[in-house]
Amino acid sequence: MKFPLVLFHYLIICLTLVLAAVVPEECVKTSNEAISMHINSSTTKIQTTTSCPALDNADSLTQTQLIYRLTNPCRFDRFDRPFPVLENTSVANQPSNINVRIYITDIKIIDTNDMQCKIFGFLQLRYMDHRLAFGEYAPKRLQPIFGDSQLLDRIWVPHIIFANEQNTAILETSEKDVLIMVMPDGVLSISTRIEASLSCSVALNKFPFDDQQCSAIIESWLYNSSEVILHWDEEDSIEIDPNIQLIDYVLEYSWHNETIFQTRKGDLRYTLLGGNYSSISFTVYLTRDSLFYTFDYFLPSVMLVGISWVSFWLQADQTPARTTLGTSTMLSLFTLTSNYEKKFETKNHAQFFEVWFFGCTFFIFGSLMEFAFVNTIWRRNKCLSLKKVNSKYIFKSTLSPKVIPQSKIYDCETDGRIHFINGNICNQSKNKGDITVLEADANLSEEHQEKKTSNDSWATMTPHEVSLWVDRKARFVFPLLFIIFNAIYWTFVYCL
Repeated sequence: MKFPLVLFHYLIICLTLVLAAVVPEECVKTSNEAISMHINSSTTKIQTTTSCPALDNADSLTQTQLIYRLTNPCRFDRFDRPFPVLENTSVANQPSNINVRIYITDIKIIDTNDMQCKIFGFLQLRYMDHRLAFGEYAPKRLQPIFGDSQLLDRIWVPHIIFANEQNTAILETSEKDVLIMVMPDGVLSISTRIEASLSCSVALNKFPFDDQQCSAIIESWLYNSSEVILHWDEEDSIEIDPNIQLIDYVLEYSWHNETIFQTRKGDLRYTLLGGNYSSISFTVYLTRDSLFYTFDYFLPSVMLVGISWVSFWLQADQTPARTTLGTSTMLSLFTLTSNYEKKFETKNHAQFFEVWFFGCTFFIFGSLMEFAFVNTIWRRNKCLSLKKVNSKYIFKSTLSPKVIPQSKIYDCETDGRIHFINGNICNQSKNKGDITVLEADANLSEEHQEKKTSNDSWATMTPHEVSLWVDRKARFVFPLLFIIFNAIYWTFVYCL
């Protein structure tokens, strides 16, 4: 097409030179103007025919030919957004509405502590572009026109991003992962696979009985709300594959939201123009699967606390056994907890987890302190004089003992309810409040008889008896306090 045109110009130039030599100057000038007009009109006609192909007989065109003619630069500017068309076919200066749908095929928790998750799925954008309507040009074509990622370079596409992304791919995948569908009325549908790594806010104060909310925020990046507004599709806007299996979490439910947010002028994130931008988001509600932690940490820690109480059934003078039992359970608890503490060493700790750890540590440490207390009493050489055999007077006499002189009454041994005091056989009643003498020593001095008469209301307990009495009380008090601690702890866990 170009070669005949060049030859034609060459002939015109030669003809002009010949006429200049033969014909007068005015005639040549007039002839040159006519020839130039003819050349310009011919060139314009050729360019018009070449640059803007006609849409006549569009029914006979293939879908590739039809879409390429519709998106030809002579009638379609891919940098201009589509404007809504009113009922009278006039164009309204209103923002373009973009309807969004998402289908999530999988959610992977990358980091369970920082709640970094990766979502896989499909994103669909649907909007109207009247410039692509081919129904009036090809009335017999009822099927939509399909295309792939190559068509993205010829049409207008809204610029959207995941605002809380760490890494994502939208409309940038391979050809097989993008599907474009153009309906006869100009409705355009773009479907693409998405893979986005999102960072979610995390609260670990109730770990491992916490629940998390992870949101994906989609925003219009290039166009503000005066040009583009994002909407969730009215029908099935968010679908999640029911067969998704999450690690460490259970997906409970999800919801979505639409909003307009304001930015300042000069914000690099939004093309420096400022103004209001359209944003949509969807949130998934996740609860941590605490069954693993219950069997892996909480039940073993309860067992360690229970094992530390075995020392209450050992005699107070069994120092190696009781010391080894207390320290080994304490070290085992520290080792068990350290595996989880490493996960939070650079983060704000989980308060409920720490409360449980310090509670178990307190009870194991308390059993060690109880052993130190009864062992100290056991090693005394003096009997204790008690006004009554009950908790108040035993602890009072233990902490500030009123001892009986060793020259008068010697150390005692215990054997059930029978007590041996300086050769005298005594029987302790069931209420442990009175001790009666069954057989008196004939050599007891008159001075001691007078003191005994004046102290008839007082009872006597040996250090061994006091130690055994404290151990018996600890067997009941420690489990009771641990049950109360559990009741309060689990009430706060599930009620707050």
